Amino acid sequence: MGRTQGLEGYPRGHFVVAFSDELAQGELRRLHYFGRELVLFRDAEGRPRVLSAHCPHRGAHLGVGGSVVGGEVRCPFHGFQFDGRGRCTKIPSGGRVPEEARLEVFETTERNGMITVRYDRGGVAPDYELPELPECLDPEYSPWMVRTLRVRTHPREIVENVVDFAHFEPVHETCAERFENEFRGHLAVQRSEGVGAPTHRFAGTAYRIEAVYHGPGVQFSRFESRGIRVVFVNANTMIDEGTVDLRFGVRVATGGDPRYHEGFLRHFIGDLQRGYEQDVAIWEHKVFREHPVLAEGDGPIGELRRWYRQFYT
Repeated sequence: MGRTQGLEGYPRGHFVVAFSDELAQGELRRLHYFGRELVLFRDAEGRPRVLSAHCPHRGAHLGVGGSVVGGEVRCPFHGFQFDGRGRCTKIPSGGRVPEEARLEVFETTERNGMITVRYDRGGVAPDYELPELPECLDPEYSPWMVRTLRVRTHPREIVENVVDFAHFEPVHETCAERFENEFRGHLAVQRSEGVGAPTHRFAGTAYRIEAVYHGPGVQFSRFESRGIRVVFVNANTMIDEGTVDLRFGVRVATGGDPRYHEGFLRHFIGDLQRGYEQDVAIWEHKVFREHPVLAEGDGPIGELRRWYRQFYT
């Protein structure tokens, strides 16, 4: 596959698999990420847990007909029961539980209203954690407004937007008057100021944005314009090597300005989401150029690619 050359498999890092309000206590969700079948549920204390999906007994899929009983997953085939650490705690006969009856566990964290899993590549754990966002505790900000897009692309196409200064005007009709990048450890930063924004409701007005990737899978951005403050999350999680779930979430603070009523905010969020759809239309039909013919003003694409490769080491 030309567009994944040198990046076979999945990067190590932290990846969003759901927003908190998408998973109720007692609910069992079937997931497919990193080329694996998985299940997501909450244990008896309400903590989210992600386990491999196939029962070690006879191979049934726990997410197809299975259930959550007392914070543990019950197999639909023979009733084997597994706790959040993947251990079988009960079998129908009531006899001794085989020591080998275990499921693989994916380390799971719930923070900022999101559920993330840690993916280890080759047994090498990511050496960073995702930060806590103060906006998620600030009552002035709206709850997350979320949309998930399934995109046929490799995530590095998405991540490369952080340096792609040249696409702002032709794709988003935005004029960036200041644009800079910084790469620091697991962080890839974009700072931009200009006129216009990824919404026609703000066309012709000044904006400022700082967008920061924390590893390869989660970007948090802060945007200000016309008295509105916005925090975004842009999270990509690989389903397989050619498809990702792209989650786009927004929290908005308006300072109580009556101009920014609920209807306005719905349109505002819709316009921002349409900006992502403009990118998706390009990502799904382009090919990856390992050695692109670059022009002046393209941004530090080579530096971004070197930064991204650290998550494949």
